[in-house]
Amino acid sequence: MEVMIAIGIIAIGLTPALLLQNMVLTRVHRMGTRLHRVFLAKQFLFTAREKREKGVDEFYLEDQEPAPKTKLLYRSEPVDGDAKFDGLRGLYSERVVLSWQDGRDRQRENLVTFGFEPVRDRKKK
Repeated sequence: MEVMIAIGIIAIGLTPALLLQNMVLTRVHRMGTRLHRVFLAKQFLFTAREKREKGVDEFYLEDQEPAPKTKLLYRSEPVDGDAKFDGLRGLYSERVVLSWQDGRDRQRENLVTFGFEPVRDRKKK
């Protein structure tokens, strides 16, 4: 009888600790996978920059990554019409959008960066 009571007391003490450990490991796994996707986005950004031709105003690229299953979209476009950037011709924005399914929830991350390509004016002779 005393053994059963001792096992019950140990079980009551260990159950919350084991549940907490499970929660922590699940969250670490999710954050690790999310970080891996951020590195995928960065690599995809570099790949898209290599494929983008100089002088092209807008560029769009799409890809699928099988593991972890992720949809990647790249878009590059000039930053025009914004009063903050008046006089900065050649400024463009680059955006990588990652989307994936996490259980029943759709997740999405954005990686945004700005670039500058100087526009050379032709000299008149």
